[in-house]
Amino acid sequence: MQSTNRISRSSRSGISPIIATVIIVAATLVAGVAVGGFVFGVFSTQTATAQVSSSSTSINSGAAGTNFQIRCLATGSVGSIVLRNTGVSNATVTDITIQYGSQSYTATNTTAAFSTFTGAGTGCGIINSGGTSTIYIRDRPLIASSGQAYIGEALLNDGSRVQFTGKFK
Repeated sequence: MQSTNRISRSSRSGISPIIATVIIVAATLVAGVAVGGFVFGVFSTQTATAQVSSSSTSINSGAAGTNFQIRCLATGSVGSIVLRNTGVSNATVTDITIQYGSQSYTATNTTAAFSTFTGAGTGCGIINSGGTSTIYIRDRPLIASSGQAYIGEALLNDGSRVQFTGKFK
């Protein structure tokens, strides 16, 4: 007697080896693209942002002036801050703060000291994409000694802050 539970080899069904290989290769490619997108940022969205950093600062030591002034012209300046924008959109400096000694001093676009900041030079305070802007310091409210440390920041129109540090020369 022949067993009825036995299935003959010719009656089995399944996928062919070629189709199985194609499915495995496709799954591997999808996984590779997903991992590559995560690791290398392929799927990140590029937003129009400014990427501003301080490339150099230089402030001379010396006697105190009348108030903290930021200018766009080098004439009569006691120092400078150079800001570099490596982002894809322009940025505008809205104020500068510097701290040394026990005090912090800010020149903003609403004070008289800052009024020359935006009007004195062509594009002053505007840092174009891929460009630099030099901002000059006219007066220091306190006597600054050579080697004395200062810290500061530039506030940009998008709300971001650019930190800078140095020592008076």
